[in-house]
Amino acid sequence: MKQLGKSGKALTFILIVFVVLLVSLLGIAGFHLLKEIDKSQAAENMVVQLRAVEAKLNEDLKNAQEQIVLLEGKKKDAEATIEDLQRDVDFEKGAKEELKKQNQVFQDNLEKEVQAKEDIRSRLTQDLQAAQDKYNSIKSELDKALARNKELENAKLAVAAQMDNAPSMAVEQSAAGDMTANDSGIDLEKIIVNPAPKGRGKIISVDSDTDFVIVSLGEKDGVVKGSLLSVFRGNDYLGDIKVSRVLAEMSAADFVPPFKSQSVKKDDQVVPKK
Repeated sequence: MKQLGKSGKALTFILIVFVVLLVSLLGIAGFHLLKEIDKSQAAENMVVQLRAVEAKLNEDLKNAQEQIVLLEGKKKDAEATIEDLQRDVDFEKGAKEELKKQNQVFQDNLEKEVQAKEDIRSRLTQDLQAAQDKYNSIKSELDKALARNKELENAKLAVAAQMDNAPSMAVEQSAAGDMTANDSGIDLEKIIVNPAPKGRGKIISVDSDTDFVIVSLGEKDGVVKGSLLSVFRGNDYLGDIKVSRVLAEMSAADFVPPFKSQSVKKDDQVVPKK
């Protein structure tokens, strides 16, 4: 009886222990189950979030692809624009180079024209000076001839006075005077002095290449550099010229636009412009 009681107590203890262990195991299992449920719920939430993120990434990827397509289109447009600008730059550069060459050619031609004009002016000035020297020489000869003519006139008057007193002597002196005149080689009838009206002159020569004229008015006529002279043909007014160089007996002048060398001829009259 005592052994049975001890065995029952042992069995009861074992059952109690087993129950305790079972309860503990159930508690532990329940705890782990709850944790697994929480993990599963968390995993499901994470999956949902990941799917949302994936959808957002897909949307962003789609937008990015669209942006890439747009950017590629813009890139092509930009490249086309750059090519057009490059062609424009190359064209402008070529145009500038061509314009520079043409400008250089024009400058060279202009310098040549200016030099040619200066050469012509220098030559005309030399010709003008030579003409002035020749004029002075002719005038000197004319003055000498006039002085000789004056001497002969005085001699004739003296002979005429002597003829009243001594006719024969007058005849001899007259003959001697005629011989002297013939010996001097001066033909008095050929010496003609026909001065132009005061203040009037004429065109001596015309240079059509440089619109340049020489006139027979000079310092003796009151002409100075910069004076304006009017040109006439008969009573017809042709235009004005401006004096650029002055000598004693003649001057050089340029045409005042629109008056040109084609409108004037040698021997046209010139008068100071009032």
